Amino acid sequence: MRLASSEPDEPGSVTTGGHDMAKKNKTGIPRAAISVEEAAEALGIGRTYAFQLIKDGDLETIKTGRRRLVPVKAVEAFLARMRKA
Repeated sequence: MRLASSEPDEPGSVTTGGHDMAKKNKTGIPRAAISVEEAAEALGIGRTYAFQLIKDGDLETIKTGRRRLVPVKAVEAFLARMRKA
């Protein structure tokens, strides 16, 4: 299964199983942040483990109102750190 391309087709493009996790919004602009659930899916992990990574400071998030979002670049940075480990 392909978690993320080493050279994304476009900036902010995280893919899993051939699905683009940085879906474009209605205006056609790629999303800069995704939900925790989408990030977990992109990483091939469960939602609970994704929240554990957030709690441990291993996965960056931003909070907007009541929502917690994961910047696409944070998912890419996490994958890069895991590749080096």
